[in-house]
This record gives sequence, C-alpha cells and structure tokens, in this order.
Amino acid sequence: WRKVANSPPGSQQDWDKVFANYTATVDNPGCCVWRELMVAYPDAKVLLTLHPRGAEAWYESTIDTIYFTENLWQFKILEWLTPFGRKFGDMSRKLIWGRTLAGVMGD
Repeated sequence: WRKVANSPPGSQQDWDKVFANYTATVDNPGCCVWRELMVAYPDAKVLLTLHPRGAEAWYESTIDTIYFTENLWQFKILEWLTPFGRKFGDMSRKLIWGRTLAGVMGD
C-alpha cells in the first residue's frame, strides 16, 4: 500500500500482489483507489454506502476511529519508535488524508 500511496493518482499497480491472499477490499485504503481498481477489475462490484445518520455522523465516526494516525500523540510515538508505525503513517497520510480526503477533514 505504501507503493500505491507513493505513486501518482491513476497509476496502475500490481494489484494481484497488493491483494495477495485477499478477494475483496472494503473502505480504506481500497476506496482511495476505486477508479484504478475498476480499470484493473472491470467486472468487480463496487458498492457505495452512506452513513445511516448522514455526513456529520460519518465525520464524527472517522475522527473517532481512523483519524488517530493524524491526531493521537500515542500514534506519533509509535511512528517514531517502530518501522510499522512509520510505514502505516506514511501510507495513511499520503493516500487517505493527502489524496482522497485532502483538505476536507478540517471542514
């Protein structure tokens, strides 16, 4: 996923390698590259789901769950101390927060 995150948007990847041992993707980070995945897997099903309580509830849920990579000091320590933390933080910062949700989390 770091290679995907470090590639320009629209780049095709070795998706069979990215998804080795998997047959599907749900939510992040797969949803960040749904267009690229549709090119690679044109017969795949793509489902759009909406938060049952609306956009504001989605935002609150995102802040409470996956946004920890950007706003929790504990994750910053994990990034500083571990290779996994650095890799995961790099991927999420570039792909999720820097590309897909660029500039919208503060709004």
